Amino acid sequence: MDNIESMKDMYTTKELASFLKVSEQTVYSLVKREEIEPVNKEDWTIDGTYFFSTETAERLKQYYTKPGLTNKDVAERLNISLSTAQKLVKAGEIPSFTATYLGRDITFVNEEDLINYEEKHKRERKIPFYDKETQTYMFQSFTHSATGELARIIEISNHDKKVIGITERGTKLHYETLMEQGYQPSYKLDNKKSINKRGFAVFRLLNPAQLNSIVYQLIEKLIYTVGVQNCRINLKEDTIELSVKPIQLPLNQWNDEEIQLLKQSIIKGKIVERHQGILLDSDEVTIHTVIPTELKKQVQLLAKSQNVKIEEFVQQAISNYIDQIKNEDIRS
Repeated sequence: MDNIESMKDMYTTKELASFLKVSEQTVYSLVKREEIEPVNKEDWTIDGTYFFSTETAERLKQYYTKPGLTNKDVAERLNISLSTAQKLVKAGEIPSFTATYLGRDITFVNEEDLINYEEKHKRERKIPFYDKETQTYMFQSFTHSATGELARIIEISNHDKKVIGITERGTKLHYETLMEQGYQPSYKLDNKKSINKRGFAVFRLLNPAQLNSIVYQLIEKLIYTVGVQNCRINLKEDTIELSVKPIQLPLNQWNDEEIQLLKQSIIKGKIVERHQGILLDSDEVTIHTVIPTELKKQVQLLAKSQNVKIEEFVQQAISNYIDQIKNEDIRS
C-alpha cells in the first residue's frame, strides 16, 4: 500500500514534461543520455510510462527555469522583431545580464528592467503623419488668408478620418473648419519619387511650444523637400523623431541655423557637407557575397522562424559572431 501511495506522488513522463514545459521527447532523451533515472527503469513497459521522483522533478525544474527573459521573450513582449530586441539589449537601452542556462551562456533581462523600459517608452507613438484625402501632413503650416495668422496640423487619425490643426491662439479646429475659416496650406506638396536607398537618417528634436518654432519649420521643410513617402515620424513625451531617406539637400536652400540644428539633432546616420549640397545618409552599406544554395535555405528558414527579414537576420548573425570573437580575444 505504501508503495502504491508513493507512486501516486511521482511524475509520469507526460506530467514531468508538462511540469518542465518541455516535450515528452526531451524527457525520453534525458533518460537515454542517463541524465535522469526513472524509479521504474527496469519494468517501465509494464506501467506503460516512466515514473520520476519529486526530487528529480524539482532538480530539473531548477535546471530548466530561465533566470530571466530572453531576447525572444523581450521581442514578443514589446511586439518588435527579434533583431530589434537584440539591438536594444546590446546597446544597453534595456539592462541585461549573462547567466548559464541549459549549459550555455545566454543574455537575459530582468522582468523589472523590462517593465521600467515599457513605462519609459509607453508614451512613444508611431503615428500616421499624412492624410491622403486632404493631402495634409503632421506639423504642416496653414496661413489665414486675411490675417496671416499661423496654424499647424497636430493630429492625423486614420481610425476616424480626423485631421486637426491648432491656431496661434490655441484653438483646435478640424481640417474642414480650418478651411472654412480662411486658412490655406502655406506650401503645396509636390509629387516626389520614392527613394529606394536603404535605411534612414534619424533626427530627434524637442517638441516645441511655439507654432513658429524653427523645429517645426525644419520638419516641414524636410518633408516638403524629400516627400512624405520618404519620411517617418514618431512622437514621444517631449520629443519628435523624424526619419528621412538618404538624400542630398541643395546647399543654397538651407541656412546656417537650419544646418546646425540638423547636425545637433541627428541620432542615426550621418550628415556630409558637400560642395553643392548637404548629404543626409543612413549608416547602412551593402555587402555582396556568394553562399551555397543549401546555406541560403537555412538562412531563409531561420529568418522566417524569428519573424525577421533575411537582411536583419544576417546583420544580427554577423554582429553576434564579431562580439563572440571579441569576447574570446579578451579572455585570451
